[in-house]
Amino acid sequence: MNLYNYKNYFWVVAACSMLGTACKDSYLEVRPTGLDNEASFFAKQGRQQEVLNSAYRSLGDDNFLGKNVPIVNETWSDNVIVVNPTQRPYFNHILGQVFNDEFNGSLLDGMGNVCRDANYAIYGVEKFGDNVSASDKTRIIAEAKFVRAIAHFETVRLFAQPWGFTADNSHAGIGLRQRWEELQVSRSSVSETYNMIIQDLKDAEANLTGSGTVYATKAAAQAYLAKVYFQQNRYQEAYNAANSALAGVQPDSLKYRFSTSAPYTGSIFQLTSNLVTGQGLRSYNIANEYLTAVIQPNIQIDPVFAASIPAADARRKAWIVDDVITTGTIYRLTKFPVSGQFNMNVLHWAEITLLRAEAAAELNQIGNALADLNAVRGRAGYTPLTLTSAADIIRAVRTERRIELMGEGNRTQDIKRIGAASARGVTQVADANINVRNAPWNCPGFVVQFPSKELAGNPNFFGNPQGRCN
Repeated sequence: MNLYNYKNYFWVVAACSMLGTACKDSYLEVRPTGLDNEASFFAKQGRQQEVLNSAYRSLGDDNFLGKNVPIVNETWSDNVIVVNPTQRPYFNHILGQVFNDEFNGSLLDGMGNVCRDANYAIYGVEKFGDNVSASDKTRIIAEAKFVRAIAHFETVRLFAQPWGFTADNSHAGIGLRQRWEELQVSRSSVSETYNMIIQDLKDAEANLTGSGTVYATKAAAQAYLAKVYFQQNRYQEAYNAANSALAGVQPDSLKYRFSTSAPYTGSIFQLTSNLVTGQGLRSYNIANEYLTAVIQPNIQIDPVFAASIPAADARRKAWIVDDVITTGTIYRLTKFPVSGQFNMNVLHWAEITLLRAEAAAELNQIGNALADLNAVRGRAGYTPLTLTSAADIIRAVRTERRIELMGEGNRTQDIKRIGAASARGVTQVADANINVRNAPWNCPGFVVQFPSKELAGNPNFFGNPQGRCN
């Protein structure tokens, strides 16, 4: 029995239970021929780590963070334009089309695969961990919770309205996957979902140490906590977590933000192309959406946005190419390598520094906010700003976030965060009318519809309201 046999079994379990497909109970009762029992499976030294590695790999799958999650978050934003949008399933929601069942199912499958493997690693440690050292038990469980938290956080931001949509956040979130063998779960509230995410990240923070960027560390848990708190507009908690995460992290180089060479400066957590032995190297196909062999890539930088970035900005020069074609000029994003293996940077110095800057400004920590803002701007070739108003700093930071993080899947969630903060009166720079192509931040089309197999397989599971954005 090897890791792949165990995963073949889990594809049956995942299809029937974790992803909500209606299957006969016998599928869950009959084990495939040749499958060793669990005790034998986990008897091999290092087996729990192998399962955990598989969770990391699932996290970076094209159905999840390797492509589809950032693509959806980017194409719904005002950063890009989509060529032939009616043919792009990740763009259909905002146009008023209900859902693309296959594409939406792949997103939920991605989350299910991550949680399946993370939860099975925890199960393997807790039930069959006699051959695992005490320190490794603690570490594996902490890393698995970190990965599980990321899967839930990225999924709830796509499949549910954002934090702040309702005053008490009792609106529907997603089903929580905290045990590998769970059959069916109903949707928890957004409040319950975020509470679970935060608790997992706090557990990870408390039990992780070490350095590096391709496995979870204390700094990585702190950085993701900062992202979660920031999405909730909880500025003090976000500032504190970001401050802890950035201790010891060196400013990054534009040249190595996304690179075929690793490790590179500025990274806090990244997805690597060769973590799991025997599964081979891989590239992340996100680049193919921005840089294709045809003259018109599927996704292009919006011309208005491109024009707003000064030509002298080092990021514009490094990441945007202006191509003159017969119909005019198109703007290609070159941030991700189009060929070869590269590491996907999930958390990095620039993002968390700008997060800390905006949180500090909301807390009226003018000096700290300005120092962080100027640190990122200085790396892009700008002279320091001398702003004295918290509101002016917040506006400047939001502009920097849009430029710095373009293509990485942040813009749509920033729009939702700012819209919710404005509606709830918890920001010094309110923008109650923030929208994309006249679509408001809280419209039904900015939430992914659950696939039919999820709805059909669980009578207690309900979908999202349907409706177009514009």
